[in-house]
Amino acid sequence: MVVCTTDGGCTTYTGEACQSSIAAGATVFIKASVNVSDSDAVIERWLKHVDHSSSCYTAARLLLCLHVYPPCNASDADADGKPQTRPICRQVSFPRITCYSEMQLYRSAGH
Repeated sequence: MVVCTTDGGCTTYTGEACQSSIAAGATVFIKASVNVSDSDAVIERWLKHVDHSSSCYTAARLLLCLHVYPPCNASDADADGKPQTRPICRQVSFPRITCYSEMQLYRSAGH
């Protein structure tokens, strides 16, 4: 299953916001138009709306990081040889009960 076919490529994540969510040396798909510093800043802004002591915080960070920087493997190329992202597993999905209010905030912003 391919979740993204936008121009970009597989590269090692070098940002800061997702260091705890993306394994060191892991390869992620970064769109050609994405600036990692700007994307990290957006992730941090969203996380300001989540109580840092709640169990939702860890789940929210993981989900946002995997959404912005999905796992990628250059050997998982499409017919044109372009690298493709890997789908996010269901086990990583946002805990609906724990994070209900945060999920509503995210949805109200059009995501």
